[in-house]
Amino acid sequence: MSTPVLPSCYIGSIGLYAVLQKYGNVQVEFYDHYSRQTYRNRCKILSSDGPMDLIIPVEKPKEKTLGKDIIIANHTWQDIHWRSIKSSYDSSPFLEFFEDYLHPFYTKKYKFLYDYNYEFCKCIAGLMGINADIDSTSDYLSECDNDYRSIVLKKPKADYFNVVSYYQVFAQKFGFVPNMSAIDLLCNMGPESVFVLEKTLNE
Repeated sequence: MSTPVLPSCYIGSIGLYAVLQKYGNVQVEFYDHYSRQTYRNRCKILSSDGPMDLIIPVEKPKEKTLGKDIIIANHTWQDIHWRSIKSSYDSSPFLEFFEDYLHPFYTKKYKFLYDYNYEFCKCIAGLMGINADIDSTSDYLSECDNDYRSIVLKKPKADYFNVVSYYQVFAQKFGFVPNMSAIDLLCNMGPESVFVLEKTLNE
């Protein structure tokens, strides 16, 4: 069985971490051609007003720019994103336990988007208790048996995942809201996140 290939995502979806949980060893694609309007530079959290997109600004890429070469445009977004996360999850059961690990990603300056995403992904996986070996690709993989790179799209090409409900802070207001980024699962479920992930992968 070939090593699964995942896309570079800002924080990443619950489905992405379900793949990490199942396979343990994965590669993150660094040599794809960057395209806009994907989860490469955005994530979705659940605020008191409903779902909210957090978007990292990037410098306008030239035609067929490799993902690994995409540069973060500025760092004023970091404070805005962190305040949004704090506001949304301050009343969640687990943000206070993980805050010291998450906050540095909103203070440390990164030049390249994919480097930022890569480090953040490893952090989230560790906080969830996922024992995974996460590597980056050294060249573009045109084909692979376990290709999960379409996770990065707003509408993935394949139905890989089940929607599994879990506790959310604003459930009484909105009901369960699916398709949030993994930080929503982490802050609401903490170490029990792995049990949700085990039911998420549709394989």
